[in-house]
Amino acid sequence: MTANLSERATVPLRTASRPGSRSSRSAASLLAAAAGYAAAFALAYLLFVLTARGQRLENEVVDRALRDGLSTMDWARDLLAAVDAPTLVWGSILAVLLITVACRRPAAGVTALLALGGALAAAYLCKDLLARPDLDAESSAPGHNSFPSGHVSAAMAGLLAIALVLPRRVRPYLIVPGALGVAAVASATVALGWHRPSDALGGAMMVAAVCCLAAAVLAGYQGRVPAGRALTAVALGLAGPAAITVAGYLALEAVAPATAVPLAGAATMAVALLTLWQLDRVDQHPEQGEPR
Repeated sequence: MTANLSERATVPLRTASRPGSRSSRSAASLLAAAAGYAAAFALAYLLFVLTARGQRLENEVVDRALRDGLSTMDWARDLLAAVDAPTLVWGSILAVLLITVACRRPAAGVTALLALGGALAAAYLCKDLLARPDLDAESSAPGHNSFPSGHVSAAMAGLLAIALVLPRRVRPYLIVPGALGVAAVASATVALGWHRPSDALGGAMMVAAVCCLAAAVLAGYQGRVPAGRALTAVALGLAGPAAITVAGYLALEAVAPATAVPLAGAATMAVALLTLWQLDRVDQHPEQGEPR
């Protein structure tokens, strides 16, 4: 009997996540990131849409794109013709469903689909509700509100939904091509004059906020303030998105309108890379045999 007790004592037990554990710390950092992206979305709207200087900077970009015509932007036209918003959304849904079945991750799959739908709904709702005051009467750019971009929202939502459902060990293979894909869509919409740089940035920020919130709920947030290295992730989640927004505004102010296309791509790629890193901090459904 003593031997049996000794043998049982050596068997590792799987325990549920406790307050302050790695899971709850990761969830806390994801909640901080969701708040940071939401604040950065509001900041982008304030800087680029609600100020005369911000509108003037972006209208110069749109005026140039419309003046040059589509003949010099065949790559952008072909890209958006191949991957329009409905194609991105339905393709992402199909990918999430296939990964969910193949990897047997139903909870992550449901969360990913809810995050995808919620992010797109939030982006399109903001476009309908937010106003664009006419603060730049000299521009010939369209005056209707285009903030945030539906194309970029769809590309970003698809990328993050797939990241949510993929096992953690596979996610690194998604980071670079996924971020480059979002950047390409953002650059194309700006190159054709469909959207302003802030529209692309706002779409990425809104989607990132919703997906980080969904990931935090899936991780099981338990209300404890994290400690140690997790504090760095919390601080980066709160301040990082705002830093990208401010840097984008200052860069647009410093460069010529012709460079706004790669600038929009770089800004959205930065958001995508930061969000993918934040989502990778926790695997809500560890592989068989890994500690929970």
